[in-house]
Amino acid sequence: MLCPSCQHSQPLAFRCGSCGAQMMQTTYQPAAGPPMMDEGLTPIPVVTDNPYSAPRPGSSARTPSPVLGIPTEVLASRSSRLAALIIDYLGLLVVSVPGLAGFLIMESTGTASANMNFVSLAFVLGLGAFGAMQAFYIVRDGQTVGKKLMKIRIVDYMDSQVPAWPRLLVMRYGVNMALRQVPFYYFIDAFFIFGEEQRCLHDYIARTKVIET
Repeated sequence: MLCPSCQHSQPLAFRCGSCGAQMMQTTYQPAAGPPMMDEGLTPIPVVTDNPYSAPRPGSSARTPSPVLGIPTEVLASRSSRLAALIIDYLGLLVVSVPGLAGFLIMESTGTASANMNFVSLAFVLGLGAFGAMQAFYIVRDGQTVGKKLMKIRIVDYMDSQVPAWPRLLVMRYGVNMALRQVPFYYFIDAFFIFGEEQRCLHDYIARTKVIET
């Protein structure tokens, strides 16, 4: 390689060994596009999107499929609620029969005064036992005996869970029994079940509904 200054032949170098003149000139120009990679090297991917952000329109992100196997909530039918009520009243009648029969027998034999206390006690105990059983199932399961047989349940109107016992026993049954002393209340209470939500008036008072189990 000839030096452009002193014309001496030189090996390939940046400066001349004789006069020190610069023999090779290079200029650096930054690449306009993405940097070139040597063959055989794998570029590191650069994440430009937030992986937790919502997918853009037209992207290939999959939407989650609906969860299968979760039963949907179904309101109890009016006929099933009526059947449950009839069953409960029949149960009340069954436990009352022995006491009523005892009263009739004593009246017919003229021994009412002697055995009245015993028959009265048996009558009260029968009703008390039936009422306690009903209250137990209502508090634990939201069901009376009739509702168990019809496979329906009393639940909270908002979260569909069995409400606490004060709301069930006091608000739903206690207040409802007290209001039955009002003329025509029983018919008004039953009339509400023909609404879209199929809730009686005492359901609105206690903030409950009846669903299928």
